Amino acid sequence: MRNCGFLLVSLLFVTVTLSARDTKKRSVYVMYTGGTIGMNKTDSGYAPVSGFLQYLMSLSPSFAPDNLPFTYTIHEFSPLLDSSNMEPRNWLQLVEDINANYEKYDGFVIIHGTDTLAYTASALSFLLENLNKTVVITGSQIPMIEPYSDANNNLLGALMIAGQYDIPEVTVFFADKLLRGNRVQKFSAWDWTAFDAGVYPLLATWGGDLRLQSEHMLSFAKAPFRGYTAVSEQVVLVYLFPGITGTYVREALAPPAKGAVLLAFGTGNGPDMNSDFLKALKEANDRGVVIVDASQCFRGNVDLTHYATASALKDAGLIGAFDMTPEAAFTKLTWLLAHPDYKSNAALVKERMMLNVRGEMSGPVYQPPVPPIAFPYLPVSLIGGTAAVAVSALILVSWCWGRRKGASRSSAAGYEPIAPTGSHKARMATLPLPLYSPGGDQLLCFPHPSYRFSCRSLWATVRVHRRSLAVGVLLVTVLLVIVATLPRILVARN
Repeated sequence: MRNCGFLLVSLLFVTVTLSARDTKKRSVYVMYTGGTIGMNKTDSGYAPVSGFLQYLMSLSPSFAPDNLPFTYTIHEFSPLLDSSNMEPRNWLQLVEDINANYEKYDGFVIIHGTDTLAYTASALSFLLENLNKTVVITGSQIPMIEPYSDANNNLLGALMIAGQYDIPEVTVFFADKLLRGNRVQKFSAWDWTAFDAGVYPLLATWGGDLRLQSEHMLSFAKAPFRGYTAVSEQVVLVYLFPGITGTYVREALAPPAKGAVLLAFGTGNGPDMNSDFLKALKEANDRGVVIVDASQCFRGNVDLTHYATASALKDAGLIGAFDMTPEAAFTKLTWLLAHPDYKSNAALVKERMMLNVRGEMSGPVYQPPVPPIAFPYLPVSLIGGTAAVAVSALILVSWCWGRRKGASRSSAAGYEPIAPTGSHKARMATLPLPLYSPGGDQLLCFPHPSYRFSCRSLWATVRVHRRSLAVGVLLVTVLLVIVATLPRILVARN
């Protein structure tokens, strides 16, 4: 009865805890970096004004806290930036802000200008590793103050997605479409549908409701979240154009450049008859500069073996970006060249560039190495560990019980404890002792000559000790859950 009461109290505690979590409102952390959405008219034209976006939101019932099924907090960056002024250090500010608030909020929204939004979305997709919460980046083509603006719809949609759904990747919400962040490109300066993900399918569409396309989303991570706070600023973009010279390339790739994205023609083609141009590329490659061949086309796909003009670039040491966007190729290279595991090895950087890390390309998927101590984050290992401890507990409890009750029960059953001798000694060493007979009523302190190990005899032992084993398994499970959770808490605090 005491064990049953313990189990009931434990179940009640779990039920109350889960109910409390279900009734708690989800929360969204909004990072307002600037952009068109919160701009006002000035003598110099539209410019972001501090506090103006929050004021406009307070006038709309769509953003009233009582009308939303979640809460949100706005953190305004200072100074507010037109996205043309965004730099890599601003990406790191966003990462640091998410690192500091990752465990406090259920989702994140980043309000951003449209001009460099694709760069920020791509950069964050690489910098935020093992992301299991929704990050939505949005903005608008027209300021919210204007009556025909797309700002309300974009911002409200981003908030609703981050506040109600768990999508484990960096996304962009614009014009009722949810797109993968490292697949987007801005293709229009005027249309409300300013962004598109090329050939990659939509993650969701917004209409009367949100229709998720979960089969196109990344899987949830099993390792703890990590936000990288370093990128290389020694990466350049080189736009290939007719008549490009070797001198131009040498100047563009001169030190301190460590990486470059060459925006080539079509499927990665370049002038294979321009020997000085090819020589300049090879000189940079031999010096350790990682050069990635990406396509200028909106829906480009690089294949360095398709045309002779592309093979010449491959022979010069360039690697293909496959179907990565220029923004994704550029930001991925800045991340890898600052990554503590890769930055000192150009060959390893090239290898990782050609693997799909965050869904940025339709190529081979990168499989991260299994950490030495991976069991706290793997549910399968948690189950296996529980089973192993349960079996061990079965043997231990059975042995302890046998030492206490063995004499009386075995005497009552007509058995006397005997010492293992002769042929029984080897078999005894391989059996858990003591075990019960198949009927469960006879305790065999030592293997009887007629005893044979079987599933029935093992089940009889489990049946006799079922209450003790149930409590033991429950306590071991609770202990393993604590062990699995504690590292995440410590990582979050640090």
